Amino acid sequence: MFPISIPMTIKKLPLGLFQLGLCIFYFIFYYFTQAIDSWAMVGLTLMELALLIIGGSIYLTCGGPGQLGHPYQKQDLALAVLVPLLIYPILLLCNGLFLSLLSKFIDLEDASAGFVGNGMGLSVYFFYGLLPAICEEAFFRGGLFSYYRQFDERYSLWMTSLLFALFHFHIQNFVVPFLLGLGLGLLVLRTGKVMYAMIGHFVANTAGILFRRSLSTENIAWLRSLGLVQAIGSFEKSLILVLVLASILSLVVLRLWLGRQARTERVVGRGNREVLLFGSLPLLVVVVFYCIKVF
Repeated sequence: MFPISIPMTIKKLPLGLFQLGLCIFYFIFYYFTQAIDSWAMVGLTLMELALLIIGGSIYLTCGGPGQLGHPYQKQDLALAVLVPLLIYPILLLCNGLFLSLLSKFIDLEDASAGFVGNGMGLSVYFFYGLLPAICEEAFFRGGLFSYYRQFDERYSLWMTSLLFALFHFHIQNFVVPFLLGLGLGLLVLRTGKVMYAMIGHFVANTAGILFRRSLSTENIAWLRSLGLVQAIGSFEKSLILVLVLASILSLVVLRLWLGRQARTERVVGRGNREVLLFGSLPLLVVVVFYCIKVF
């Protein structure tokens, strides 16, 4: 006789209360990842499916399909595939600068070598390529983006990118997810479809796996033996030079390409600054916890 409107319940949650619940989920998720480390792919799959279910539920109950109901277009698919590839050298360059600065304060470790090794074979493209792309985008650019968007689109873009980076639980893997999150968020705003963010995420993951695998000991030794590399001075200097040139080229191409396209989504005006500020306070707990775990 008194039906409960779940969409209205979640959508009308105060920002601070929603953020508090997200903080609790963050800590549960973090300690769960520590507990299931020995479960390997089973644990990873469970975590990603949890993000898919929770994110999809928030997305559906916040009117996501209604807000982002743009028709599918071929140029949007091209954006989803090409933009992550074009920004990838920029991500690597920014990440290298960040790690260089970070190395002055803490000892760095190779946190990604374990899951991109040859031992996993093609399964790495599913477990660390496709599965995270679908599940994480359903949570971040689907559920969280839809909820935050009702307050302010810019706030939604920056907040989901920050949370996306924090949920990778490793300071060395912070800059790339943050910048990639911004790109994927802009992709959702431009195309109006979370599916394109999933495609872009998968492309970025695949590029990352291929790049890491290309830097094998044998390949690096061969590159060091090249005359051009020796003329430049070292393999590291050569890599930096290539990334700088590729980043400049990518920025020019993106500017020319995207600059000609009309905006498909009007950015909503600024939200209530007080609401956004105080509603974000619970997330400071997560940031402080993150810094304590690192340092």
